[in-house]
Amino acid sequence: MIYGLLIIAITWGISLSIINNYQSNNPKIDLNFLKNLIPYHLFLSFAYYLYAVFNPSDSQYYYKKILYNFRGPEWMDFYGTSTTFIEWIGYPFVKWFGFSYEAMMALFSFFGMLGFIYFYLFLKKE
Repeated sequence: MIYGLLIIAITWGISLSIINNYQSNNPKIDLNFLKNLIPYHLFLSFAYYLYAVFNPSDSQYYYKKILYNFRGPEWMDFYGTSTTFIEWIGYPFVKWFGFSYEAMMALFSFFGMLGFIYFYLFLKKE
Protein backbone atom coordinates (compact mmCIF):
# COMPACT_ATOMS: atom_id res chain seq x y z
CA MET A 1 0.00 0.00 0.00
CA ILE A 2 2.82 2.42 0.85
CA TYR A 3 4.45 1.63 -2.50
CA GLY A 4 1.22 2.60 -4.27
CA LEU A 5 1.05 5.92 -2.41
CA LEU A 6 4.66 6.62 -3.32
CA ILE A 7 3.90 5.95 -6.99
CA ILE A 8 0.92 8.33 -6.80
CA ALA A 9 3.07 11.10 -5.32
CA ILE A 10 5.83 10.67 -7.90
CA THR A 11 3.48 10.46 -10.87
CA TRP A 12 1.47 13.47 -9.63
CA GLY A 13 4.69 15.49 -9.78
CA ILE A 14 5.50 14.16 -13.23
CA SER A 15 2.00 15.06 -14.46
CA LEU A 16 2.33 18.60 -13.13
CA SER A 17 5.74 18.91 -14.76
CA ILE A 18 4.34 17.81 -18.13
CA ILE A 19 1.41 20.23 -17.83
CA ASN A 20 3.65 23.15 -16.88
CA ASN A 21 6.02 22.38 -19.74
CA TYR A 22 3.25 22.51 -22.33
CA GLN A 23 1.71 25.63 -20.76
CA SER A 24 4.88 27.60 -21.44
CA ASN A 25 4.85 26.48 -25.09
CA ASN A 26 1.15 27.12 -25.79
CA PRO A 27 -0.77 29.85 -23.94
CA LYS A 28 -4.13 28.45 -25.19
CA ILE A 29 -3.87 25.57 -22.76
CA ASP A 30 -6.11 25.87 -19.71
CA LEU A 31 -3.62 25.11 -16.95
CA ASN A 32 -6.26 25.01 -14.21
CA PHE A 33 -8.38 22.50 -16.14
CA LEU A 34 -5.45 20.11 -16.51
CA LYS A 35 -4.35 20.55 -12.89
CA ASN A 36 -7.88 19.85 -11.69
CA LEU A 37 -8.04 16.80 -13.92
CA ILE A 38 -5.29 15.10 -11.91
CA PRO A 39 -7.21 14.70 -8.60
CA TYR A 40 -10.43 13.94 -10.51
CA HIS A 41 -8.72 11.13 -12.39
CA LEU A 42 -7.08 9.93 -9.17
CA PHE A 43 -10.51 9.79 -7.49
CA LEU A 44 -11.94 7.71 -10.34
CA SER A 45 -8.91 5.41 -10.21
CA PHE A 46 -9.37 4.95 -6.47
CA ALA A 47 -13.07 4.16 -6.99
CA TYR A 48 -12.10 1.48 -9.52
CA TYR A 49 -9.45 0.15 -7.13
CA LEU A 50 -12.09 -0.25 -4.40
CA TYR A 51 -14.36 -2.03 -6.85
CA ALA A 52 -11.53 -4.31 -7.99
CA VAL A 53 -10.59 -5.27 -4.45
CA PHE A 54 -14.06 -6.62 -3.69
CA ASN A 55 -15.04 -7.97 -7.13
CA PRO A 56 -13.41 -10.02 -9.88
CA SER A 57 -11.36 -7.72 -12.06
CA ASP A 58 -9.15 -8.02 -15.12
CA SER A 59 -6.47 -5.98 -13.38
CA GLN A 60 -6.20 -8.64 -10.66
CA TYR A 61 -5.75 -11.34 -13.27
CA TYR A 62 -3.12 -9.36 -15.18
CA TYR A 63 -1.14 -8.89 -11.97
CA LYS A 64 -1.46 -12.53 -10.93
CA LYS A 65 -0.46 -13.79 -14.38
CA ILE A 66 2.77 -11.81 -14.15
CA LEU A 67 3.40 -12.73 -10.53
CA TYR A 68 2.95 -16.47 -11.13
CA ASN A 69 4.68 -16.65 -14.57
CA PHE A 70 1.47 -17.65 -16.35
CA ARG A 71 3.02 -17.23 -19.81
CA GLY A 72 6.56 -18.22 -18.82
CA PRO A 73 9.47 -17.00 -16.72
CA GLU A 74 10.90 -14.44 -19.17
CA TRP A 75 9.70 -10.95 -20.04
CA MET A 76 9.39 -11.70 -23.77
CA ASP A 77 7.11 -14.63 -22.98
CA PHE A 78 4.47 -11.98 -22.23
CA TYR A 79 4.92 -10.01 -25.45
CA GLY A 80 1.92 -9.94 -27.74
CA THR A 81 -1.18 -8.01 -28.65
CA SER A 82 -4.34 -7.38 -26.66
CA THR A 83 -4.15 -8.27 -22.96
CA THR A 84 -0.73 -9.87 -23.28
CA PHE A 85 0.67 -6.44 -24.12
CA ILE A 86 -0.67 -5.08 -20.82
CA GLU A 87 1.02 -7.95 -19.04
CA TRP A 88 4.23 -7.26 -20.99
CA ILE A 89 4.22 -3.62 -19.88
CA GLY A 90 3.64 -4.63 -16.27
CA TYR A 91 6.23 -7.42 -16.16
CA PRO A 92 9.33 -5.31 -15.37
CA PHE A 93 7.53 -3.40 -12.65
CA VAL A 94 6.23 -6.52 -10.91
CA LYS A 95 9.22 -8.81 -11.42
CA TRP A 96 12.17 -6.42 -11.30
CA PHE A 97 10.93 -3.60 -9.07
CA GLY A 98 8.59 -5.64 -6.88
CA PHE A 99 5.48 -3.53 -7.43
CA SER A 100 2.45 -4.58 -5.42
CA TYR A 101 -1.02 -4.73 -6.90
CA GLU A 102 -1.73 -1.25 -5.50
CA ALA A 103 1.45 0.15 -7.04
CA MET A 104 0.50 -1.32 -10.41
CA MET A 105 -2.96 0.22 -10.15
CA ALA A 106 -1.35 3.60 -9.40
CA LEU A 107 1.09 3.22 -12.31
CA PHE A 108 -1.61 2.34 -14.83
CA SER A 109 -3.71 5.18 -13.46
CA PHE A 110 -0.79 7.46 -14.33
CA PHE A 111 -0.70 6.00 -17.84
CA GLY A 112 -4.39 6.83 -18.15
CA MET A 113 -3.75 10.35 -16.86
CA LEU A 114 -1.09 10.80 -19.54
CA GLY A 115 -3.70 9.75 -22.08
CA PHE A 116 -6.06 12.45 -20.85
CA ILE A 117 -3.33 15.09 -20.90
CA TYR A 118 -2.15 14.29 -24.40
CA PHE A 119 -5.70 13.95 -25.74
CA TYR A 120 -6.47 17.43 -24.40
CA LEU A 121 -3.25 18.80 -25.91
CA PHE A 122 -4.12 17.18 -29.24
CA LEU A 123 -7.51 18.84 -29.25
CA LYS A 124 -6.06 22.24 -28.33
CA LYS A 125 -3.45 22.16 -31.07
CA GLU A 126 -3.86 24.72 -33.84
